[in-house]
Amino acid sequence: MDNRPAFMSPELFAEMRAKYPKFYEPWKEDEVERVKQLFEEGKSMEDIAKDIQRSPKSVRMKLKALGLYTPVNKSRAWTTDDDETLKDMYRDGVSFDDMATQLDRSPKAIVARLVRLRMNLFPA
Repeated sequence: MDNRPAFMSPELFAEMRAKYPKFYEPWKEDEVERVKQLFEEGKSMEDIAKDIQRSPKSVRMKLKALGLYTPVNKSRAWTTDDDETLKDMYRDGVSFDDMATQLDRSPKAIVARLVRLRMNLFPA
């Protein structure tokens, strides 16, 4: 019997285990110490995850629980100028990807902002 979470299909669980052999296993004290050590050495989440055979998300969650990691909100506030530029580009038919590049935002952030600005993204 596996320790697969009820919300996860056996196929997805097997896929995650293939990628991260210790996926969904309880943490052992030596692993916690290893994570702390690698984090203090400045290793990336991906490198730490690879070293301990867990997912980068699992590593971030463990470091956050230990009080060693605080996620950084990379977003920045939209300015009035940003909004006007975005509206102009949208009216001019610029693609979401090009808008994102020009405004140094993600395409997802562009769409979300256009919705917030009540731009008609899906004309009838």
